[in-house]
Amino acid sequence: MSENGLLTADQAIAHLREDADADVAFYVGAAIQVAVDFLDRQVYADEASLQAAIEAVPAMLTSAEADWNAAKAAANDLQGAAKEAAQQAADASFKAAQAQAERIYGGIVINEAIRIGMLMILGHLWRNREAVEVSPSAVAVEIPMGARSFLWPYRRGLGV
Repeated sequence: MSENGLLTADQAIAHLREDADADVAFYVGAAIQVAVDFLDRQVYADEASLQAAIEAVPAMLTSAEADWNAAKAAANDLQGAAKEAAQQAADASFKAAQAQAERIYGGIVINEAIRIGMLMILGHLWRNREAVEVSPSAVAVEIPMGARSFLWPYRRGLGV
């Protein structure tokens, strides 16, 4: 399992109370992504990583704008619905880059509450491989996730 700076392999395995398993890396990645999506902001291992990401945003946006201009110019060579679809795709791509810039500018250095939230999501994903549990009496119950209470104070906007 590779180290991501947010959750280490040792933290994940200790939390799960499992031996090292190749599948753990997959679940760690998913747990981190769920938390980041919920927070609607990027999470960084340290202040230096956050600052480096912020410093890279202008170049990222410049590149996205150049791509948008090229795509719009190419769309102008098309006709009718194809032109409209190409223009909408170019606009969507540029808006996605702007949204990513906002998530970076609103980034946060991981703290213990966010780490606990990620570990809770990891534990939930690891132990509950389905969104619904069916009891022996054939009653289906949605499984709650308490991680939101740890992540909620650091959330921006409505997330995804």
